[in-house]
Formats: sequence, C-alpha cells, structure tokens
Amino acid sequence: RRGTGGRRSRGQVLRIDYAGPPSLEAVEPASLDPELNEVLQAPQPLEAWSRAEWAPVARRLGPGPFQRIASDEWVDPRWRARAIEALTELFGGLPQSAADMAARAASPLVRARAAWSLGQAPGPTPALFLLPLLEDPHPLPRRCALEALASQVDLYDNAELPARLVSSLGFPEVRRHARPPIQ
Repeated sequence: RRGTGGRRSRGQVLRIDYAGPPSLEAVEPASLDPELNEVLQAPQPLEAWSRAEWAPVARRLGPGPFQRIASDEWVDPRWRARAIEALTELFGGLPQSAADMAARAASPLVRARAAWSLGQAPGPTPALFLLPLLEDPHPLPRRCALEALASQVDLYDNAELPARLVSSLGFPEVRRHARPPIQ
C-alpha cells in the first residue's frame, strides 16, 4: 500500500495491494519470455505506478516481441490487445502488417484495440483498416473504429466514408441506444 487516505488526504492517489491468499485461477503466460510477460500481464497497466514498472522493460525489449504477439492468432486475445496498447503508447503505433493482422483477427477485442490504436497513431493508411471495421459484426470494434475516425476526421478524404458511416450507424444496437427524436 502506498500513501495514506483519510478525510484530509487532499486527493492523494493510493495503490492498494491485496494481502489475502493468492488467486486459485492460474494465468496462462503470454509467452516464454518472462520480461515480455511482465509487460503484458502488468496489473492496471494504464496507471502511472504500473507504467513506471513495465515501460522501461518494454523499451528494453523493443517493438519486435510486441508486434509478434499482436499478430499471432494463437495468443490469448487479452495479451494481443495488451501488446497493441504497448506498441501504441511506446513505439508510435502498429506497423502496417500488424495493423492488418489485428484488424482481421478472430477476436473482437483485438479488432477493437487495433481500431483504437489507429485512432491514436494513424500511420500512413488508417482508412484501409478502419473503414472495414465500420461494418464489423461485433459492436465493440465498430464503436472503436467510429471513435478513431471521429478523433482524426480531417485525415480522411475517402469518398467511401459517408456511405460507410451511414451503414455503420444503421446497425440495430446503434438505433436501439440512440436517443428518441425530440418532439
């Protein structure tokens, strides 16, 4: 446990560690490399305290191992998504080959993280991967693709974009969650 709490803690950030018995569920390692596993399986990887531990290890490993994990269909989707996050945050995003593999992955989580990555670090041809994700059968990759396009709409001068947006917004779950028209 780091820091203290209380009524006058003035917004301190705390890290609370579980002190009980270990979990009974074994976690399948992402790879045979313990350092790579340390990065991919870091607890709360987007928090500053966790990033301070895994980011130096990831920089030392370089982008290669993360690209291999992100592109490997046999790896658990959780670790593939985490590899995409590490590539995006530390190494400037997904290279074209990894973006292509991730955007066509069987797992909707991996396709969604690929779309998120392309919204953060678009690379040379993000529309090539994002436009097909607008018609993904699963809502998570579609939503992430829409968010990626919305965050950098000035990069896309593709003539297909309006038609793809209309078809993406026409999916039943989008209509179901849309607000009713104002009377």
